[in-house]
Amino acid sequence: MADERDGHTSVNSGLLKRVAGGPSSGSTPSKRKKPQLEIAVTKKRSVGKSVAVQTESVQLILDPTTLPRLTASMTVAALKKEATGRGLSKGLSKYNKQGLLDLLGGEGSIHLTAVPEFKYLESVRNLMQDEKGHWAQKARQKAEAREQEKAKKSQEEAKKRCEEEKARSLKVEEEQRQARLAQFAQVEPLHFHTTLAHRCKLAKTASLPSPGGAGRRVDVACCNVCGGDYLDVPTPCTWTCVKCDFDICPKCYEIESLPAHKRQEAILARRRQEEDELQREQKRHEEERQRELDLIVGNPVPSRVKQVPPKFKRRSKSGFTVWSSFGYGNDGWHSYAGPPPKEFDSCFPSIKEAHARARYLFYVKNPWGLGVEELIREEIFEEAGGPRSVRGVLKLSVEPPDSEIWTVGVVPDSNFCLENEEADDSDFGVW
Repeated sequence: MADERDGHTSVNSGLLKRVAGGPSSGSTPSKRKKPQLEIAVTKKRSVGKSVAVQTESVQLILDPTTLPRLTASMTVAALKKEATGRGLSKGLSKYNKQGLLDLLGGEGSIHLTAVPEFKYLESVRNLMQDEKGHWAQKARQKAEAREQEKAKKSQEEAKKRCEEEKARSLKVEEEQRQARLAQFAQVEPLHFHTTLAHRCKLAKTASLPSPGGAGRRVDVACCNVCGGDYLDVPTPCTWTCVKCDFDICPKCYEIESLPAHKRQEAILARRRQEEDELQREQKRHEEERQRELDLIVGNPVPSRVKQVPPKFKRRSKSGFTVWSSFGYGNDGWHSYAGPPPKEFDSCFPSIKEAHARARYLFYVKNPWGLGVEELIREEIFEEAGGPRSVRGVLKLSVEPPDSEIWTVGVVPDSNFCLENEEADDSDFGVW
């Protein structure tokens, strides 16, 4: 039976039958006829509630003798094209011409890609591929349009939020202005001072309450001209206009009250005074820093402590050796061999010079290149003294987080030689 869904055209498989080219049921043909295929196409139309069925027959005649065939004169490219058309596109590069002919069934096999209907089908496929790209492009355009619409909507929402925020800000400012006007109505009699510093009359800041109503305004007021800090020292304001929420400190009031032709000179003089005061402050800071360094390193530092002469670069059994070490200790991660080895720096005949050299080497010549003020921020361990039989022992060490240990020490030269010998023996011990 034919498919009876409205609005469709279908082929009834029961009506597809061979009408020639073979024996029919109940009869024997007298001679061989050309094969024919009869295709019945059923069309349905909806007319109200009734269905009218109309049948059309289309005959497709296939004559094998008229179909194109493969020949030995075809090129390898044509044979590969034929194999691709038959779905045999894999591994064609390993075949020669005869191999391709054998793969396709030999010479005389039907040349599928030369059949007009196959070319028509290929054209339909190409058209479908083009339409696929067209619809994909349209889909991309629609997606881009949606993204643009989304971005436009986001911009509009952001603009709306900004306008709402601006409106709220203006509302708050208006409320604050109204509050100032209400407060000004109460303290208006106190505004009697006229000056060039402000267009309105001013009142003494000390006589006014704070804007919040609790405490005095002089405790919370900030100068509108200089920001309230003169040379980094908070300066209380002396004059105020509540109506304009304006406060001014004495220094600015003195300058702003001058005529226009003298005001610029006063501003320049104040700037020079500020620069001089800043220079004096920096000088005081440097002097304090130098005093701290002098206490740490010693003042004055002898020249031969800074630049050790060659004669102090040799060991002397009667002197005091300055040594240093830098590296990781036996932390079980960076090293397993105990503390880092000691290195000889210098040997001085006096304890005082040896200690001065050790402090200078530790603080000024540290391996990180840090300044003294930076190094003293770390936790520094200092050990002085020792057994009664050992004089002049000094040890300075520091271990910043996640870093090596920097150590400088002073010991008698004979003790330093003994320590090195013991260290060498331990370094070559059995693990």
